Amino acid sequence: MSVPRKDYAEDQITKIGRERDAMRMKSRQLVEGFTIAEVMVASAIFLMVSAGFTWAYLTALSTHRMAANHHTATRLAKNQIQRARSLDYDSLQLLSEDSVSVDGMGNVTTDGLFKRSISVDTNAVANCTLVRVSVWFSLGKGRMSDEPVEVASLLTDGL
Repeated sequence: MSVPRKDYAEDQITKIGRERDAMRMKSRQLVEGFTIAEVMVASAIFLMVSAGFTWAYLTALSTHRMAANHHTATRLAKNQIQRARSLDYDSLQLLSEDSVSVDGMGNVTTDGLFKRSISVDTNAVANCTLVRVSVWFSLGKGRMSDEPVEVASLLTDGL
């Protein structure tokens, strides 16, 4: 039986160590990182997707603000009709106003987001008075709605 030489064992260990080092070098070469072109393409894709989400968010925010202003305009018009119902029948003409600037609570102000007009027509129907409230609301950037929110009611003496 022959005993392996010590040199042979050392040679095998050295050979295995070199092979392991070679494998490590190969794996390092494969996983070094991304090229500048890959990073630029990924960044461009990320920016396009982010711009799309930002645009969608801003559009949704603008639509929400416009819907909230429309709701407030409707509430302002209904409040004026309710106010007309609480007045004496002979005092209804006092409600008339034309394109008055009001805030979200209906208070007259110079820089309100809403414009309110109230017309009182005593000749609409016999023994009745037509009260029509029109409220234009802000669309943002200093623009007002083209069509107002309109609420009307026929009022009669004694009701």
